[in-house]
Amino acid sequence: MKKRLRESIDRVSPLWPLVLCVGLGGVIGSNRIWQEFQVPALIIILSTTILIYGRIVSSMAPGSRTSPWTILKENGLNYVIAVAIIGAPQAALRLLVTGQPVTLFEYVVFGTLISSVFGVLTIYALPIVFLKKSSLAAILAGVIYLSRNLATSIWIAGIVVITHVLAASGALVFRVETTPWSFVLVLVTAVVGAFLSFVAFAAALQVLLEGAEQESGFHT
Repeated sequence: MKKRLRESIDRVSPLWPLVLCVGLGGVIGSNRIWQEFQVPALIIILSTTILIYGRIVSSMAPGSRTSPWTILKENGLNYVIAVAIIGAPQAALRLLVTGQPVTLFEYVVFGTLISSVFGVLTIYALPIVFLKKSSLAAILAGVIYLSRNLATSIWIAGIVVITHVLAASGALVFRVETTPWSFVLVLVTAVVGAFLSFVAFAAALQVLLEGAEQESGFHT
């Protein structure tokens, strides 16, 4: 585990400018004061996230394309579809709560629980999206792979949960108070959370590639 974690961190560390961009975009997109920038921020987050994932894959999987345009062209649509499929049931569950008499803290906790559960279930889905150039099939394959490799995946699941807790903490801070200090705090949590999410992606990808000989369906 320590070796895989260290190697995953080493894969993501050179991409820190892009990670910072994702974190900053997340802060802007989650702040109601900057609503007019939410759509541009979302586009920047999606594009940069795809580029980071693509760079990680290209550094680990032989024969993968490395140019930004090629990465976006080959993976963009499948990534957006996969994220939409994963996000739809989460949004539906959140809507069920919005009509209930719950406090802000309870709503954030419930939302964090939902996103964490789906994040853990789809640990391997996004790496497979980039490996197999698919969306729904990648999600199903990822869930199946997780069910067969639970012991290997526990520490990655822990990282995923931490990322969602950090995201929820930042959102809660912005809902309670909007000051320069709260902006700095939220930015730090957003950047750290983004970095850890990419580390989790790299770790899951490494597990997939290492098990490729046993799981022939994951050959790149």
